[in-house]
Amino acid sequence: MPKDQNRSFDDAHPTNDLLRMTSIAPDGVLDLRKTKCPLNFVKAKLALEKKAIGEQVDIWVLTDAESALNIPQSLRQEGHVVDFLEAVDNIQPLRVTRG
Repeated sequence: MPKDQNRSFDDAHPTNDLLRMTSIAPDGVLDLRKTKCPLNFVKAKLALEKKAIGEQVDIWVLTDAESALNIPQSLRQEGHVVDFLEAVDNIQPLRVTRG
């Protein structure tokens, strides 16, 4: 995915600048970049179970890992809504709304 320096993936979201400045996920973001399958999906699912229907969880995965495709696909099969935000520095942020 080409980077557009003039475009933000979500200006209203507080992790916007942190995502660009650091490799450490801020509080409130589920960082699954170093977590292997199938544990990464299990962690994502458990995080969503703590939320009410309609609430969101932000998840970070690596852009070049299978989890960038597998986690969204599996979460959609579970009935959740998954939005891909703009990838930055090999981090694929996902915004997942509990279904």
